[in-house]
Amino acid sequence: MRSIRRQHLRHDLIDFASSEPSGGFTCNEHLRVGPVTLTHCTSRPVEGKYLASSQVVVAIHEGKAFEMNWRGAESDRTQSIIVTHGHMHVGDARLPLWVRYSASPSFFAVALDEAFVTEISQKAFDHGDDFSIRTSIAVQDPVIARLGALGRRELSERGLGGSLYLEGLAAMLAVHLLRSYSSAERSLIAHRGGLAPRQTRRVLDYIDAQLTEELGLVELAGIAGLSPHHFVEAFKISVGKPPHRYVMERRVQHALELLRDRDRTIAEIAHAAGFSSQSHLTANFRRVIGLTPGRFRRSRLTVDGAVRQLRKAVAKQARRRGRRKTPLVAGVTHNQSSTGLACFDLGTGLVFQVGSRDREKIPETLLQIALAVSGVLCVRLRVSTICWTRLALQ
Repeated sequence: MRSIRRQHLRHDLIDFASSEPSGGFTCNEHLRVGPVTLTHCTSRPVEGKYLASSQVVVAIHEGKAFEMNWRGAESDRTQSIIVTHGHMHVGDARLPLWVRYSASPSFFAVALDEAFVTEISQKAFDHGDDFSIRTSIAVQDPVIARLGALGRRELSERGLGGSLYLEGLAAMLAVHLLRSYSSAERSLIAHRGGLAPRQTRRVLDYIDAQLTEELGLVELAGIAGLSPHHFVEAFKISVGKPPHRYVMERRVQHALELLRDRDRTIAEIAHAAGFSSQSHLTANFRRVIGLTPGRFRRSRLTVDGAVRQLRKAVAKQARRRGRRKTPLVAGVTHNQSSTGLACFDLGTGLVFQVGSRDREKIPETLLQIALAVSGVLCVRLRVSTICWTRLALQ
């Protein structure tokens, strides 16, 4: 009935997935990742007509208050409302909306492909074969506000968190819309606990095999046989971190290995490690490691040139403890003004700045990480950033 009604109403179709959505709308910023679109748009005044979107849309008004007249596709009663900054509009992709306003409002919008919402509806809810999101105008919703703020940041950072992060936000938004704005009452299917060991191994193996490709949340959830919403929760329980963070850290780790090859440019390494650009690699590398790839590469050169001195420092610390064969972690320290050498005593958990009396206690979790790392690990400490490489006394 809804689709038939839509076909009989003359309306302008707005496709937010396009950077030129038409219908009198202009996009100032636009980001399309898989089934999700983030955009900041401005609308021209509308004299009175039906508008429809190709996606399920949540729009958050930004700017001055204005008066809007509107009515739903299945109503003959026109309503008038004052839309103020922060008011939100929720719309089903299949239902046109008649509107009239004389202002030129700006808004931030999250648009979800109908197939994406259908996937979540069918797998995450009971009786989820069909869904209907009721049209809601000028509402205030703290959940949408929080998710919208995260979406705005992703738009301003040009998708820095990656497709898995953005699709994770979209899945949370879709679940919220289906629970709070559905025309029919429905309940989430209960799902407790993490992934089974076989599911976990299958997903992690797939991520490793496709690390340089664009990985989607629906894609990974399908491998585990779960809805995108349930998959994110189960993955976090089993692996200890959400899928987007795990994939990003694996890509940074891969980039760390590739940076040992001095003949490859950082731009080439970014592409080979699965990042969309050098700037995307740099931003995430700094977030995880604490250094830019360029500075990390220079620190590696420093480490390679100082191995002999580091081994002497390690041996000196070992002799002080009366042990001849003790693995220690040694590396190069960086602060704003200088570069130095340091070694990490695995027995006491203390950092010894070579040539200095400064010491700093390392948390047990960091000790475990340092023991597990193969190659180089960068960590942020209170006094400096240290690039660690594991050295064993011969």
